[in-house]
Amino acid sequence: MAGEWVVPLGGARVRPDVAGATGASLERLTEAGLPVPTGFLVTSGAYWRYVDGAELQPRILRAVAALGPAEAERRIAALFAAHELPDDLAGQIRWAYADLGAQDHAVAVRAAAAWDLGGAPIERPEALQGGRLATLLDVRGEAAVLAAVRDAWASLWSAEAIDFRNHRRIDHEFAAVGVVVQSMVVAEAGGTLCTSAPGDAAHAVVHAVWGGGATVVERRTIPDVLVLDRRSRRIVARRVAAKSVRVLPDGTFEPQPAELRTRPVLTPGQAAELARFGDRVERVAGRPMRVEWAWADDHPYLIRARPMDEHRAAGDGDGRSGDRAWSRGGIGEAVPDVMTPCTWSLLRTLLDTVGAASGRRYGNLGGHLHTSLDPEPREPAHLVGAARARLDRRRIPAFLEGAPDHCDDLRRRVRAAGEPRKLVRLWNREIRPYFLEACRVAAAAGLDDGEAPDVFRRLERLVGADDANAVFAGLRAAGKDPFAVFGPVTGLARVARGDLAEDGYLRRWGHRSAHEFEVAMPRPDEEPGWVARWSGAPGPDALDLLAERRAAVREAWLLLRARHPYRVTALRRGIGTWAGAFHLRAAVRSEVARVFGVLRAFVLRAGEVTALGDAVFFLTAEEIVEVLGGDGTALRRGTGRRRAYERYRMTPDPQGANVRADGMVITSAAGTGGTVEGVVRVLHAVEEGDALRPGEILVAPVANVGWTPLFPRAAAVVTNVGAPFSEAAVVARELGVPAVVGAESATTLLRTGDRVRLDAARGLVRLVTPVDRPLTTAP
Repeated sequence: MAGEWVVPLGGARVRPDVAGATGASLERLTEAGLPVPTGFLVTSGAYWRYVDGAELQPRILRAVAALGPAEAERRIAALFAAHELPDDLAGQIRWAYADLGAQDHAVAVRAAAAWDLGGAPIERPEALQGGRLATLLDVRGEAAVLAAVRDAWASLWSAEAIDFRNHRRIDHEFAAVGVVVQSMVVAEAGGTLCTSAPGDAAHAVVHAVWGGGATVVERRTIPDVLVLDRRSRRIVARRVAAKSVRVLPDGTFEPQPAELRTRPVLTPGQAAELARFGDRVERVAGRPMRVEWAWADDHPYLIRARPMDEHRAAGDGDGRSGDRAWSRGGIGEAVPDVMTPCTWSLLRTLLDTVGAASGRRYGNLGGHLHTSLDPEPREPAHLVGAARARLDRRRIPAFLEGAPDHCDDLRRRVRAAGEPRKLVRLWNREIRPYFLEACRVAAAAGLDDGEAPDVFRRLERLVGADDANAVFAGLRAAGKDPFAVFGPVTGLARVARGDLAEDGYLRRWGHRSAHEFEVAMPRPDEEPGWVARWSGAPGPDALDLLAERRAAVREAWLLLRARHPYRVTALRRGIGTWAGAFHLRAAVRSEVARVFGVLRAFVLRAGEVTALGDAVFFLTAEEIVEVLGGDGTALRRGTGRRRAYERYRMTPDPQGANVRADGMVITSAAGTGGTVEGVVRVLHAVEEGDALRPGEILVAPVANVGWTPLFPRAAAVVTNVGAPFSEAAVVARELGVPAVVGAESATTLLRTGDRVRLDAARGLVRLVTPVDRPLTTAP
């Protein structure tokens, strides 16, 4: 046992469950001769030696079971602080530290999760605890190192780490931690290196800042970005950023000196050296890696490395997914279905245009639309796209005003085109140019990812989540109508009151649906009786809910003024800026959805004049035009695509674990505020909406504008996929309907009839009474 407590880096191969994924990776790369800073590993065996020797484990587990995470953290931290390391263990750490250099040799001490689950080692425990365990920098002297190791162990029981394991039902009994102790590198520059660019193995991507690379890892500043050809190791694209912050050796941050802010961090020679360095790392690891590097003493050091596929979702083989972190929140909510090939070909045109301006990448993973969460290199093409987007912003008002009439005219002309050549001419001269104009307008307005704006986070810190959500309700841009996203739900209320005719609703909102960007799915204006069905549904009136919400909004603003009178003006300005941007995005997205109605009309008509029927949905838009022109080569591809489409549609969601227990908790990153307890109604499609009874808690895979007519009927909303400021979440916030979005496997873990308690401000759903357990009125 003693031999496993402290292991020098490069001394012996260790498993991730012994030294953590970080320690095991650094050990392997050191053994291969890569420039890893000297150091040693304190294994999970040392942690157990300390905890068992001081008889801490029973007290730790009792604290976690009996106390809330914050109080448990304080209680357990006191236990660790009261117990020194045993002499045999402390001696080994002292000897290993002495081997590194002088008595005050500076080291970095990093905790790395290294437990097993019920005896079965997990492959990458760091993925389960990343960002939740301690990193201590510039630690000097034996006593400080021993204290830092103890603090690293104690961080396994931070409130965040405890909460993380609770929500994922990870048994605390098996939680353990390894520690990496490495010599500090006084970095002239640092950053990250993707040894293969995401989705493009021919290039490498470097993010670089002055000083340590923590500002890149923690996204404290915008780094320089370099794209290098891996064969020639020459820079093919570069963006030099205004780097506003740098990290000091002790881990604190300070403003960047003015003379360095816009100065390029790396020379072409240094960039080429990093590319060679990345090739070596990738060969040793056997896969593309994301490397944290530091430049010192005229060469790069490897600080940490992890596989680029650590958070990879299953791709569909289209070559566009890449190895990166993906999300279905935000724009992905607008396209919740498995996409037909025709829809993906059209969306790719739209999203490539948007991505050229925003630098964001979109992918088709398993038939579903995803947004990349990784920083995207702003190559020259992106910079040109951004400049074009600024010019296209001037076109937005005319586009919004003219879209309803122009789209009606194009749909009429599509129906009148009775032969293929007329359809091709209409596509080339009218529909495609107008679609490209809509794409440019969408890029200019931006397609938001639904994440909370900075002003909301500041407000939340000042008044709490519930009042912050109330302040963010009742918003509209200055001098503007309410956000376009409210139109479908409030329009139905106006129809029910007799204030709006059905044909008036359909002209204004008939293009908006849960499937509005999928050209294979019908819109409300194609379905007779749709308005009568939805406007006559039972439940509260959406307009009444909005009126009731105004009282909470007024109270929240009064509280804000009373507590922080000197911050109200700045906060109001920030909220107004966000409201104006959201108003513009929502209005443009609505009219782009209307344009997709024109595209659907064209595809349907193409299926009619070619007698292909719904087979056209399995051709790309370009292939449809080829078929209309007499070239049927593409038709052979449709059969295989249909099989793949049906396979994706029938593939169950892998997120659900089907593990249920009394008191089970489902979590999400954020919600819209409010608490409620009620009975669950699980709906897998909005077409099942008639089953939702007033006062039930709606649980759905995803919610978008097409789901919002159900919101007034629901006591609360829970979704597997979502973002706190996506369009559907904004509607829920305005109506005062608590919503927990992005709760992953909610539709799998919850069943219709379950009673749950929902805390939307914290993003928690707790199972109170399972439907399969008999109810009782006994005390």
